[in-house]
Amino acid sequence: MNTVIGFSIEGLTKKQPEIDLGNFITDAMRLTSEKQFKKHVHAAFVNDGGVRFFLPKEDITVGKMFELMRFENVVVLQDVKGDSVQSFLNTIAQRNGWPISGISFGIKDKKPSI
Repeated sequence: MNTVIGFSIEGLTKKQPEIDLGNFITDAMRLTSEKQFKKHVHAAFVNDGGVRFFLPKEDITVGKMFELMRFENVVVLQDVKGDSVQSFLNTIAQRNGWPISGISFGIKDKKPSI
């Protein structure tokens, strides 16, 4: 658990709607999935409630990653139609934002705005 796997030069925090820590996690999920499955991954999402910790400005250890995402997490690749994506973005907007990689939108009156 004490094995160092990286370093946080600024520290990453959890906040809504723009979550630098969540963006780091979803970027890592998306990019790693592209390499693992050898296909383009358009977007990655993670439930805001699943991010349970922050990363201070220091070494990142295996143990810190377990504190950060303490559940048995699984990456699922899925083809989704545009109307389903829009419905999901509506839900994310109603909940004041979740970590996302690959998609950008604003939130106005609890609705997504592009």
